[in-house]
Amino acid sequence: MFIRFICLVLGTCSVVGSATAQPAKGGAPEDKVFGLTRVHQFHLTVAAKDYTKMDPPPIVPFGAGARPPVLPPGSPDAGAGNFGFEFEYVPAEVSTEERTLKNIGLRYKGSGTYLASQRQAKRSFKIDFDRNEPDQTFHGVAKLNLNSSVMDPTKVRESLAYTVFRAAGVPTPRTAFAEVTLTVPNKYDKEYLGLYTVVEQVDERFLKTHFQDGKGLLLKPEGIRGLPHLGDEPTAYEKAYNAKSKQGRGDWKRLVELTRLVNKAEEAEFRKNIGSYLDVDGFIRFLAANTLLSSLDGFMGLGHNYYLYLSPKTGKFSFLPWDLDLAFGAFAIYGSAEQLADLSIDHPHLGENKLIDRLLAIPDIKTAYREQVRKLATEVFTAEKLGKDLATLEALAKE
Repeated sequence: MFIRFICLVLGTCSVVGSATAQPAKGGAPEDKVFGLTRVHQFHLTVAAKDYTKMDPPPIVPFGAGARPPVLPPGSPDAGAGNFGFEFEYVPAEVSTEERTLKNIGLRYKGSGTYLASQRQAKRSFKIDFDRNEPDQTFHGVAKLNLNSSVMDPTKVRESLAYTVFRAAGVPTPRTAFAEVTLTVPNKYDKEYLGLYTVVEQVDERFLKTHFQDGKGLLLKPEGIRGLPHLGDEPTAYEKAYNAKSKQGRGDWKRLVELTRLVNKAEEAEFRKNIGSYLDVDGFIRFLAANTLLSSLDGFMGLGHNYYLYLSPKTGKFSFLPWDLDLAFGAFAIYGSAEQLADLSIDHPHLGENKLIDRLLAIPDIKTAYREQVRKLATEVFTAEKLGKDLATLEALAKE
């Protein structure tokens, strides 16, 4: 019942505002950046000529003139979630509580969130601190994401959802909050944009922290559902699977082999070999957290908003969460919060997803998955744990 309670509460409450940053408690430099209730003060300054460059060329994501899907027509994986925006970095500066960092790279980010916010000043940003100034960082962090929560009136879904993945043992970006103001000469003068969710970038530093290596193949699939097999040539995968690691890094053939195994292999071969290509235990944890969060704006739904990482040490792929502002049953295009709270545990995804379907057809894996769901439901989705975090975040935000 508490799962339903959380979904319904986050579907109706509306909290906005400010709070005071907490002092760091030591540890790594980036510990000064992240924390569930930490709130930064960020002031962005952009030249007028550069501000106009930040908007991408107009595209038509739906209807006549929309871009065709990457996959062949008729594929169950085709056309999921990719709007195709390309954002340009411009030089800017950001003033924090401590100092001003000059000549940073600044761009918009998002797909649906960009569409929803493009008529207002408050949009989601990505800050690249060392894009134009080598080795410039914010407490050791080279990139940060400022998410506007334009589609989340509660302003707390994303931070709360990441805590669930973290509790499940999934490598997960850390969060904080920021009150953001913007100056654009002759347009905005310290314009208060509002409260943002600060999200850690999944990059080489993040990967090294969680996998003891950061030089593997990092992918951020866009516009596909599941792990479709696109043939035997690695180049056929580059657009849909969208590499975020440095050019030439990683084993694309390993990805081709994984997708062939998932989509083409006989059952005996799949069961024998999937553990050689996929961190199955990690995927079970990732899937269980998504299930309890009723999070369909990701791997289980549109087929985007997640990372796929191939560790060069283990040769296995891992799934990492991303963009969780529509978690807790908030993705309204697939139903109301009440409907999304009642999705099947054994078939939590939309339509066909061969990786999930084939894994849950293996009795031992299905048992382990259901046990992980039970553990999260009884140890994390409780009034004492998740309810306490929710109350803390609501109190922080409503100032």
